[in-house]
Amino acid sequence: MKKSTFSLLALALFAGSMSAATVEVTTTAMDPAVEGSLLKVLADAPAGEATTIEFNFDGNTLEYPGAEAISLTGKNLTFEGINKKNNEMVILKGDPTMQNEKGIGTSTLFGLTDAIVNFNNLTVRDYSGIPLKITGKSEITITNCKFIENRDLAVTGGNNGGVMRVSGGKVTIDKTLFERNRGTGSYGGGAISLYDNVTLNVTNSSFIANEAYSGGAIGCNVRKGKNVVPTINLTNCTFANNITVDRGGALYFQTAQEDMVFSPVIVNCTFVGNMNDKDGGAILFWSRATTTMKATLVNNLFAYNYTNPFMESAMNDVKAFYLGGEVVGEVAQPHTVFIEGSNNLYVASVGEFFGETKNAKVIDLANDKVFETVIQNPNDEGDPSYDHKSSELTSNVRIAMIDKAGVAVAAGTSTFAGVTIPTTDQLGNARPATPSVGAVEYSEGGSVDGVVAEGTQVKVWANGAMLNVSGFEGTEMLEIFNLNGALVKKANVEAGATVSMSELATGVYVAKVAGAAIKVVK
Repeated sequence: MKKSTFSLLALALFAGSMSAATVEVTTTAMDPAVEGSLLKVLADAPAGEATTIEFNFDGNTLEYPGAEAISLTGKNLTFEGINKKNNEMVILKGDPTMQNEKGIGTSTLFGLTDAIVNFNNLTVRDYSGIPLKITGKSEITITNCKFIENRDLAVTGGNNGGVMRVSGGKVTIDKTLFERNRGTGSYGGGAISLYDNVTLNVTNSSFIANEAYSGGAIGCNVRKGKNVVPTINLTNCTFANNITVDRGGALYFQTAQEDMVFSPVIVNCTFVGNMNDKDGGAILFWSRATTTMKATLVNNLFAYNYTNPFMESAMNDVKAFYLGGEVVGEVAQPHTVFIEGSNNLYVASVGEFFGETKNAKVIDLANDKVFETVIQNPNDEGDPSYDHKSSELTSNVRIAMIDKAGVAVAAGTSTFAGVTIPTTDQLGNARPATPSVGAVEYSEGGSVDGVVAEGTQVKVWANGAMLNVSGFEGTEMLEIFNLNGALVKKANVEAGATVSMSELATGVYVAKVAGAAIKVVK
């Protein structure tokens, strides 16, 4: 018995020592026959064995047009997207012009089936198809990433999900930006389309100016007869200026599943400047006459969301079918959408919906301050004949900063049964005992400014493990010192760059760039 136990222990230790490997991408070549290429590294990664992929090549862009998705079936991968050669975020770039004979975009990146994949500090952009197709029992974690300008070429009837289509598994997203993506399929989702047995958890992320047929940012269709419903939790997220031609300017949640209850949860999110041409300027909840949806909304901020934006310019934050009392044709519909929650702020919502949640308040835009700066909605494209509003978006992660004396401050609740209320906001700032509604708290100096010359302002600010710099021209040397004066990191940077501090311990540092010395907190 002792010998057997010893043998098993030794085998376990040996297996543990062999269970993880780290490999490097060292070339921009996208050729599976070339050593150090991403395609060869992925092909060589053994299925089921943990492999970390690092990048160490000249430049920052890997172009993969994507006529076929790179299969990650059964893989266990971690992508560390900061290029060790220059400390820049790696960009995976597609071909925005690729389409089939029907005009539907075809440029794609990864196919993930029964995979475990962590994407850290990557930018994915310019794919015309769906960059990430996720199925099976996959577990995907996305942190500090950017998905930019992934746009289906079809106006309608195209792909479901401009960035990802998820039909199985668990997707966890944190501190990630989805901007100007477009998916035009009937299931919806300018950034994310999901259905069937999926868990989606999104925190501290922004969905900006995405477009879709329904659900400008996220579309979810629960299909009839599948006997599964998705689990959706959205916390500390900003949804701004997303647009659709049908329902749900930002979110479209629809269920046709008769045997299970679909129960999305939305907490401390900001919805501003979203538009659609039919129902639900920000959100459309739709439960069929023979189904049930129970949605929970706590501490959410709704303002300047529009229905029929280029006709009536009517504000409408949320629409739900059916809350009871609706008549279709001459038939009264049953009550199938049930809303619970507390401390949401609305500008305009259907009366029945408003009465469903506790401590709901209506914003009077004529007298109440909401955001620091109100601007014309970018979807108006500067046309003076339109008068839709939105909030100015600030910081590298694109948030709508609330006014320091506005109605959102201290309008939230720190407790609600069955719901976890975040103790920090989207930017990582601590929330007080009585938090604000929406994704962010007001904070003086969300970025730290250093004036180095007349008319010149260098800005450096930290967002979690990422350091952002702006306010100068050309390329400058960024140096980061600890409080003992020791140089702990340096990198050549351009204005607007994002630099990872993931290797540094949590604490206070001094960043020197373009003649300014600025204190930052990781």
